[in-house]
Amino acid sequence: MQDRAAGLPGQRASPKCRPFALDIETGGSEMLAHFSAFLLHRIVITDISVFKKRWAFTMSKETKMLGLLVFCLFLLLFVSSLQAASWYVDKDATGSNNGTSWANAWKSPHDIVWGGSGVQVGDTVYISGGTTSKTYVSPPVSWIPNMDAMLHITISGTSNNRITVATGAKAPGNPTEHSGKVIFDCNQQYMCANAINQSYITLDGEKNHAINWELKNNQKALSQDFIMLSNGNAQVGNKIRYLEIHDGANALYVRSGCDLEIEHCKIYDIYEDHLIRAIDGCADLGSIKIHDNDLTARAGENNSWYGPDVIQGTYGIDVYNNIFRIDYKDTIGYQHQDMIQTDEHRTRIWNNLFLGGGYAIWSNNWSGDGPTTIEDFWFINNVVINPGAIATLEPVTGSGTTAYNRIYILNNTFVDCDASQVFRMGIGSGVKTVNVRIENMTTATTSFTDFTVRTSFTIAL
Repeated sequence: MQDRAAGLPGQRASPKCRPFALDIETGGSEMLAHFSAFLLHRIVITDISVFKKRWAFTMSKETKMLGLLVFCLFLLLFVSSLQAASWYVDKDATGSNNGTSWANAWKSPHDIVWGGSGVQVGDTVYISGGTTSKTYVSPPVSWIPNMDAMLHITISGTSNNRITVATGAKAPGNPTEHSGKVIFDCNQQYMCANAINQSYITLDGEKNHAINWELKNNQKALSQDFIMLSNGNAQVGNKIRYLEIHDGANALYVRSGCDLEIEHCKIYDIYEDHLIRAIDGCADLGSIKIHDNDLTARAGENNSWYGPDVIQGTYGIDVYNNIFRIDYKDTIGYQHQDMIQTDEHRTRIWNNLFLGGGYAIWSNNWSGDGPTTIEDFWFINNVVINPGAIATLEPVTGSGTTAYNRIYILNNTFVDCDASQVFRMGIGSGVKTVNVRIENMTTATTSFTDFTVRTSFTIAL
């Protein structure tokens, strides 16, 4: 390369410098300018030449590797930001229907292309809700063998580049003609949406801190769910937020999920087994978060007040800031109804309002051996009005359990409690207890003239 003496003002060429060239496409001048400014205090630039789209400059030997490393990191971030794309669904689109714009949007969620020429890691799909609302009716889909659904997500995101499906209200530019409520009519299909065994998926129905996505009319037969995120294989990092789900057998099914969050949803008129089934998850505290939801379970007069459980889980579940309700309507399920049913181990329940109850507000679901030590069961700062007929809280030792540790049942209020026991704890003979506290339990009638405050419960062990 021909030596150029000019360089930058005030700088001299160093005899130890060697050329270092980078090919940069159009727009590279701006990127290089930022890069040069970032490294200016470490790099002595002695030669800059421009020809076509090629930049050449030299740097001292001892800083060459540092500069290359920082540039590579910068380039990875730059390329990553370029990769994230927006895609569109609008049943009234009249263009090429390839999903690349509102004019060329896919006409149905079932038309979305996942991977290949379509949605990639980090991308977002926006679904038009029209000006006020827009309904998408599920086509006939086959569960066997393809596990199909109207919204059938077949690729995963990553922790830093999630795949998001949202309503048009969150699209770039906040387009008012697409910001109305998105309605999925599931048309009595097996399920309405799924991301079987995929990770880092977000289903986001939020608009101005309110629900803007509704799913309704799923098949009312045993073992059908509106949304299924796993069929048994591990998946991580999925989020469901601001959805309204109603009129179907079951609402949400997630199995073997870690870092799962379900928030600000409204679920009602569910007929069979569960509103939320989040079982076999990670045992870490707070691995599954269910919060700020409005959850209503049916209880059927014609089948002994049986009906779906609201939340079924295993362990590692946090349940907080929710409203639980009972709606006395017929169901198709035949089980005693619990508001929350978990394996007791590492379950934390706080700041919830329970209005009515079936068999119990909380009950464990042991069917065999439990953990050797059951630990971190919390039931704190909840208000329970007109709870279940048998027991409000019913922890029972699993057949393999030898110890309880950090069991905190504190600062709860029970109103109009007709249950035979407010709290029933069955601890097996010889089970060791450490840090078990049951304190500050308040009971009252609706007249609020008859308060009983129990600062401590004595348990016969």
